[in-house]
Amino acid sequence: MKNSKPKEEPNGLECPACRFKIKFTMMDLVMKKNIICPACHLTMDMDVPVDMKRHLQEISLAEQMVRESSTFSR
Repeated sequence: MKNSKPKEEPNGLECPACRFKIKFTMMDLVMKKNIICPACHLTMDMDVPVDMKRHLQEISLAEQMVRESSTFSR
């Protein structure tokens, strides 16, 4: 029987110039002022509001804590 699960799209942002899928992290959104497409080198400025950056930092920290706790052994 065929798997009826929908095909998942890779995470990332599609470059408006060349359609390359640009991958970046939440911390990239918090720390960087722009993202550069590795395929065509288009530079895209990121204007992330301060409140959004704060939430992204909290989410990133929570993800890090989960990763660290999953490797914890007694």
